[in-house]
Amino acid sequence: MLTAGGKWRWPSLFAAGLGLGVVLGVAFGLPSGGAAAPDIPAALRQVPARIVSALPTPQGESGLPLSARFAPPLSRAGRPRIAIVIDDLGLDWGAFSQAEALPPPVTLSFLPYGEDAQAMLEAVGPGHEIMLHLPMQPTIREEDAGPGMLRTDQGPAALSAALAGNLEKLRGYEGVNNHTGSLFTADPEAMRVVLEALDRRGLYFLDSLTTPRPVAKDLAEEAGWRVIERDVFLDTDRKAGAPYVKKQLAQAEKIAKIHGAAVVIGHPYEATLGTLGPWLVTAQARGFEIVGVSDLLPPAPVVTAGLR
Repeated sequence: MLTAGGKWRWPSLFAAGLGLGVVLGVAFGLPSGGAAAPDIPAALRQVPARIVSALPTPQGESGLPLSARFAPPLSRAGRPRIAIVIDDLGLDWGAFSQAEALPPPVTLSFLPYGEDAQAMLEAVGPGHEIMLHLPMQPTIREEDAGPGMLRTDQGPAALSAALAGNLEKLRGYEGVNNHTGSLFTADPEAMRVVLEALDRRGLYFLDSLTTPRPVAKDLAEEAGWRVIERDVFLDTDRKAGAPYVKKQLAQAEKIAKIHGAAVVIGHPYEATLGTLGPWLVTAQARGFEIVGVSDLLPPAPVVTAGLR
């Protein structure tokens, strides 16, 4: 719910959500008999999570930052865990403000070419996690990737330089996920260069799975790099609005219950953020633990002297 000033009224949603209690699942469109398959192309349908190893914070009516007032309670061991990612940030302060106001923890991913991306990153309140949203070459519509796109036809030296140029535009992030990249993330040689460089910098990689032939997972298994794949896209069909987002969240809950965890990616669209706010506030009451993406990664492998 938006106020006249454009801020989300999480306090009202929070109180209403907890008061409803037993009907929370119904209120957010969660089916009792399992969610239908998401209406997205078959090649990009969700798969179980496979872990392979200077805008102020918005203020609520009480004057406390929303991120502090709605920090989730301590989690209980054994709960299904869900990581929510909002990417395509860094270009618009309004979109950033609304995404950052979501109850933490949410993982916020910033495009490195955004003029104010670093300022937005530094304005992120406590509890959220931060990633860099790395532009990579798609199969079609290369203009969608934006400036600094990594290409498969770049040699190793040129690719390394282009990657470094992107990574050095921002500071203070923990990992990277691909922006577009349906062509690039299917190329083993190109992805090897990227993953090796990210590992040297202590960064993880979230594969957004924009191709039916991703290679990051297999490369990571061979080398011990920290890679994780997304499970659900919330808003592939942007025109479908809130009902579609609710259906995708139900699918994420189903995956998390079966496999223990799920990684969800959405964008700073009105329907997405407007649906996510109340869902995040009530997720703990429905038995889920909301975490950052890094919380779902395995520990970095320890290399002993004898193995170096």
